[in-house]
Amino acid sequence: MDTGYTHRHQKTVGGICRIEFTPADNVLAADGTLREPSLVWPCIFAEGAARYREETTIAGGIPTVAHTIEFHTDKIDRDSDNLIRSLAALSLRGLAAVVTTQNHARLLVGWSEAHGPERPLRLEQAVADTGKNHTDAAHEAVRLICRDTVRATVLD
Repeated sequence: MDTGYTHRHQKTVGGICRIEFTPADNVLAADGTLREPSLVWPCIFAEGAARYREETTIAGGIPTVAHTIEFHTDKIDRDSDNLIRSLAALSLRGLAAVVTTQNHARLLVGWSEAHGPERPLRLEQAVADTGKNHTDAAHEAVRLICRDTVRATVLD
């Protein structure tokens, strides 16, 4: 079987360095072309505190791909509150995101050629946690998820 995959002898690192959100219906094509480029919002999160997971399961011959973006803020304050409120409001419309990994791969999540904007990212959970002790970090933990039948589109 020829998969096209070639192992590269280089160090890989985990995590996400950038997340940019846009309404899912603002995406026009799988190459990330946007109807209105000004409708893109970079998401600010704590350093080293974001991840993207893609879990593929097959039941009855039908694939389901769960796309999950998780991150947390570096504190609980008015800015983090505004972020959560904005993500909740925009989730009603549906979101797409370009996720940039630490290895500089860019993934389009929440929009696919198979379904367009019909299976967007939505805020699933936001948890504000002050911790118990004065040495515990206070932060907002955020999880967005979408379910599709295909993997994320690699833009680069």
